[in-house]
Amino acid sequence: MTGTASGAVSSSSALQPIDQYIEILQPKNNASFVQTVLHKALSDPSVYVGFAELRSIPAVVTALQESPSGKAMLNTMDLFSYGTYRQYASMPEGKYISLTTTQLAKLKALTVVTIVQQRCDEDSTKSVPTVRSSRRNRRGNQAAGAIPLPNSSCRIIPYTVLQSELDIMEEVDASGDDSDNRSNKKPSIRPLEDLLIHCIYSHLLPSGTKLDQRNMSLVINLSSQSTSSAASNLESNHVLCRDVNVETDVTDMISKLEVFYEKGKERMLVLNRCVENLNQDAVNHGKKWRSIEKSINDTKENVSLNLETGGNDNGMQMLMEGGVIGSAMGMGSLSSTGRSARQVKRSRGGLRGAGVGRI
Repeated sequence: MTGTASGAVSSSSALQPIDQYIEILQPKNNASFVQTVLHKALSDPSVYVGFAELRSIPAVVTALQESPSGKAMLNTMDLFSYGTYRQYASMPEGKYISLTTTQLAKLKALTVVTIVQQRCDEDSTKSVPTVRSSRRNRRGNQAAGAIPLPNSSCRIIPYTVLQSELDIMEEVDASGDDSDNRSNKKPSIRPLEDLLIHCIYSHLLPSGTKLDQRNMSLVINLSSQSTSSAASNLESNHVLCRDVNVETDVTDMISKLEVFYEKGKERMLVLNRCVENLNQDAVNHGKKWRSIEKSINDTKENVSLNLETGGNDNGMQMLMEGGVIGSAMGMGSLSSTGRSARQVKRSRGGLRGAGVGRI
């Protein structure tokens, strides 16, 4: 009983939020029931991936492919799988179902994920724009300690890009009798930041993502900041992976994998050259030090052989050639001169003492 319970707990913990809807829709063919379940899945705040899997269930396709409303639901499932808000807004009525406020907010969040994915896939030189950094800005950034400078693991997305893709606008408050102000619109910052905060706290974006309100941009930091748990860091420091469009994404994935493979081969060749150079340098250094040790040993043997065979004369001659005896003799002469001077002084002193005694 214990083993069964533990197995059930482990299997339930491995389930994804979309799995419950997949299990419900597997044996069902009723169109109204299928649309009700799909509506609930689209509104579920915990479900952001797996819509393509729901869309591919044979029972779902069979129940919805005949009616116009069913086709609109299938198109909506494709939209939430790998589409964006701009596609929804640009299509005429009837292409997709009418989305609720919750479903529209989820589609905009998924659009943010797509924009961030595209920016992270770009080359770092193109994806990281030049940000003006003055001494005052650097002091402020260091004091706040929040916004990192652009680097290879940092991506910056201006608010204007997100606003244009999400169509987040608000009307200007009318003042006086000017009727033109009622039709004018300006970008809204607060709704956009609320959406981005929701994406961050829903773990749709990397954990290092921050809002740069001074420069009006979203900063994506892909570098890991903590090492408490490797598994959680691996998930939290990557952008949410949306569903794959088999018709268009597979070809792009294959081309990216080919490029990655070719770059890996180039890096391997560079590493092999580095290893060969290091090995050759090690061999050359070994030869050099062996020759130095050999010359030292030969010099020692020659000195000892000359001392043994030549006797004291040869030894004295070698010492004289080295200047040792000359310096020793100089010191000896100085010491003897000093002793003689002291002896003369003592003798003079003794004589003076003797003369005084006689007087």
